Amino acid sequence: MAHDNSSAVPAPSNRGFLTTLADIFAAPYTAFQTIREKGMATAMILLTLMLTAGFWIWYFNVVDFDWFVDQTLAMMADNAAPAQLETVRSFMKPTFMTLSTVISVVVLVLAVYLLQAVYFNIISNLGNHKIPFGRWFAFVAWIYAPILLLIPIMVMMVLLSDNGQIMQDQLNPLSFNNLFFHYEAGDKLKGVMDALNPFALWSWVLGIVGYRYWTQSSWVKAGIIASIPQLVVYLFYYLIAPGTAG
Repeated sequence: MAHDNSSAVPAPSNRGFLTTLADIFAAPYTAFQTIREKGMATAMILLTLMLTAGFWIWYFNVVDFDWFVDQTLAMMADNAAPAQLETVRSFMKPTFMTLSTVISVVVLVLAVYLLQAVYFNIISNLGNHKIPFGRWFAFVAWIYAPILLLIPIMVMMVLLSDNGQIMQDQLNPLSFNNLFFHYEAGDKLKGVMDALNPFALWSWVLGIVGYRYWTQSSWVKAGIIASIPQLVVYLFYYLIAPGTAG
């Protein structure tokens, strides 16, 4: 039988934010013990928001913006009248796109974290695990740490692009859509496959591992409970996507 590394991990009392950040990748059981004791949700959320917002501010400052607008409108051409396209063009200015993207990222991240923390807190209370909401909020913030590894990859893709001519869906070469499926705009599965990538699956697994460690649940129970919020996120991507399935 394989040894369960959750049985003995270093005491978290002397482990700070940066050490825990390293632990979440290299020693997740240690990280989850520290998070259970200290939380550190604010620091993790601030890091996530600063890195993500910083990337999009940089992106809209270096992308070939006229080309970007033309490509965006071309993808909308089949579903919008010329007058509507011109109205959209009038709004698509670098400052507007930067602010709207950054605001959307902040709202989406905080909403996802909050809703998933509420979900885990309800399930925890039903199981009488006595883990407070704040710790679940930290839990959710930390399990998404692997997604941050996409940022240097996206920076590299922008730097390697032809004069800054790269769209958002081309920034992640490891998305399942870019790797395997190649769905085009207008297919409802494109958003789901653009969002799925090895780092997203890593976060998914961290959620299962962390939930099992905190609640001492079985792998099956932890897998089901921790997978539900992830499946809801991808269902949301599918439902809001324009176009048709297939």
